[in-house]
Amino acid sequence: MQMLKCCLNPKVIIGLAIVGAGIVLLAPNLVAGGLPLLLTLVCPISMLVMLGSMAKMGGAPKAAPGQGTATGVAATADAALDESAVSPIARLAVLEAQLQVLEHERARLAAELSREATEPDRARTSV
Repeated sequence: MQMLKCCLNPKVIIGLAIVGAGIVLLAPNLVAGGLPLLLTLVCPISMLVMLGSMAKMGGAPKAAPGQGTATGVAATADAALDESAVSPIARLAVLEAQLQVLEHERARLAAELSREATEPDRARTSV
């Protein structure tokens, strides 16, 4: 049963059900050949959707020019700090840069949360 859950993506099933309903409504003469084909395509299309979603998750988010991401800086800092030949001054500089980026990211997220908290209030007052 777990194997079927992995193979069957609900979005693909819904999409193919809509296509199947369209075949039944618009071209009933294709039901005998079209519906078995749709059932056969559920698993391969689900795998393609899963592959695409995994590729999106694995990709690093694009940052605006001049704006780094906190995870990218953390990875760079960790890589730089792992080298044993790095001087304490260089390690300090890397850590300070990482701290600055994390503070910027925290401020951006706080502003975003603040905007989201005030949006429902605006929707209630405009009604």
